[in-house]
Amino acid sequence: MFLSAGFRPFFLLAAVAAVGLIGLWVAMWIGAVAMPSGISPISWHAHEMVYGFVGAAVAGFLFTAVPNWTGRPTRRGVSLGLLALLWLGARFALYLPQHLPTLAPLLVDGAFPLILLVWVSREILLARNRPNLVVVAVLMIWAFANLVFHGARLGGWTDVEHAALMSGLQAVLVLVVLIGGRVVPAFTGNWLRQAGGHTLIRIHPLLDSAALPVAAATGVLLVAEPDNGATAALCIITGVVLVVRLSGWKGLHTLGEPLLFVLHAAYGWISVGYLLTGLSILWPGVTSGAALHALTIGGIGTMILAMMSRAALAHTGRPLTASGSITGAYLLLTLAALTRSGASMLPGLHGDLLTISGTLWVVAFVVFTVIYWPILVGPEPSPDGQPGVVSSK
Repeated sequence: MFLSAGFRPFFLLAAVAAVGLIGLWVAMWIGAVAMPSGISPISWHAHEMVYGFVGAAVAGFLFTAVPNWTGRPTRRGVSLGLLALLWLGARFALYLPQHLPTLAPLLVDGAFPLILLVWVSREILLARNRPNLVVVAVLMIWAFANLVFHGARLGGWTDVEHAALMSGLQAVLVLVVLIGGRVVPAFTGNWLRQAGGHTLIRIHPLLDSAALPVAAATGVLLVAEPDNGATAALCIITGVVLVVRLSGWKGLHTLGEPLLFVLHAAYGWISVGYLLTGLSILWPGVTSGAALHALTIGGIGTMILAMMSRAALAHTGRPLTASGSITGAYLLLTLAALTRSGASMLPGLHGDLLTISGTLWVVAFVVFTVIYWPILVGPEPSPDGQPGVVSSK
């Protein structure tokens, strides 16, 4: 039952990773736990968020979305369980590399994104689902960047290691821009129509077409020329494109349904993060750390929590509405993003705010884990369990 659908184990693993990885990071920061040896603590933290936490969430999403896109069956059963164990083994391999053979982290952790890439590519190609070939391209960059990271770590090439981590992060951001740009207006339009109001979302075809290539180009420049004026300009352009696009989706009209409004909030954080990234290059008053955590905690973290909480309800036949506790988790995550970005802007309070932010993040995902554990491990989805949780485009 637990292995009947990919979202079940991987959403649960993503939530547990969110609690464990950041809990460990805060404990390391305050000196309560030893830093991982054999790898830079900062690199470990960045890698585990991009490939550990995000990796599990991406797997859960794709095992849910790809069958909707292609009409083909999803992975389930023993093969799904083995893949989940591979992901789990990679977390230990990255934290305890000094106790393992030299190539173990590369082989174990490098395999998971590659297997995911091969499966998604095969399904999309067999179904001739051309609109989603872009997902294959993004996954390819994400998986390859992980291999480069491990190779650079073994070779002691710190600059390459950093560039690989940044490339993986930019691939994730492009995926959020792509998928968020599909599901947020689609879900909102459906909800507004069902609510019986006269408000309709406004689509900007030119901006819709431009958002993905602009975000992708921004990612390339942030890796290749992170301090360049042209990079700053493109970051700001990307932020403006996403803000204008978001403004047409009528997010304020969804305030009464937090399960939907939080998707708008997450996309808004991505927009703000790009704007702050551009400003951080041009103006010393805005730090790159503030911009980075607006994108990661505010944008990626909130989008993952929002998508997991919605998808789990939809695919188990439950009403699409957020409980008070989950709404509180959304608010805690917003506060985590604000305090972590503030920590980078206020050096005198950096340590305290970092600890507060990490604690807020952990509590938010503990709430999700407690509430969604029975949902994710419970009975099979009903036959009419609202499969339209992800775009079928």
